[in-house]
Amino acid sequence: MCRNARENAGRRLGAALSLLVAASCSTPAPEPLFDRCRANLERPVNASDAATQREFLAQMSALVRDGDTASLGTFNEHRGTGNLRPLPARGRVRPSEVIYDECAPGVVIVGRMFHCDQCPRQHLSTSSGFMVSADGVFVTNSHVLQGDPEDHIAIMTSDGAVHPVVELLARDRAADVAVARAVAKRPFAPLPLRQDARVGEEVFVISHPAAHYHVMTSGIVARGTHTGRSPAFMITAPYARGSSGGPVLDARGNVVGMVKSTKSIYHEPMREVPKNLQMVMRYCVPSAAVLNVLRGSGGSRQRAE
Repeated sequence: MCRNARENAGRRLGAALSLLVAASCSTPAPEPLFDRCRANLERPVNASDAATQREFLAQMSALVRDGDTASLGTFNEHRGTGNLRPLPARGRVRPSEVIYDECAPGVVIVGRMFHCDQCPRQHLSTSSGFMVSADGVFVTNSHVLQGDPEDHIAIMTSDGAVHPVVELLARDRAADVAVARAVAKRPFAPLPLRQDARVGEEVFVISHPAAHYHVMTSGIVARGTHTGRSPAFMITAPYARGSSGGPVLDARGNVVGMVKSTKSIYHEPMREVPKNLQMVMRYCVPSAAVLNVLRGSGGSRQRAE
């Protein structure tokens, strides 16, 4: 009996060791570094957004390969806007669905294609912007057009066409406004601008938060304020990362400002990880600052880095 017991125990131990070896051999190998890098980037969760991003990257890659786009390193001279005159403000109040239909074609996805230092792939970072002329002049935040000198910029319109950005026309870093020109494959749909949005006025934002493209939100003007030394105003319409440069529209479809930044307020802000989010302050650039740059009177005429 003892001998049989020892033999049975040996067989059980051998079987257990075999299972352990098999389990260790079936453990997946660590994923390549570029896969981990890709997983950490903004990845659309909606199928149509993912298709938009793939198409943008494919078209932009072809433009870069053919030498049709300018790199950020060549954005080193402000050529001026030639006193560009935006469309006059509209006077008739429109339903929100009409505002979207009329204005979405003038809202562009601003894409920056770059190589990271962790993988061999090309990546696409997207933000927002809006057209101010039919021949390719558009506005976005100054911080959107920052990055490595080898990065390339292009814009995508709502019809899925990608247009190379070839020059920076003007920039006011303090106000966070940049004006650039894209090559027009066909006439663009510029948006009209209006100054002096009032507290309590209804506003809408069309932007691309976190790779969710052409999202419209609504709210009101919450107050006028400053960010640093530059005038700003706050709104209650939600937006997020990727919305930078998106237009803030009034009930007539006029651009009264541009998305700039957010600040989150927590009940317990001093913790290592802030807890209990209470409110998000949403800061925007007033259209007056945009018009100053378009008219050539912006405060900062600095060269791009």
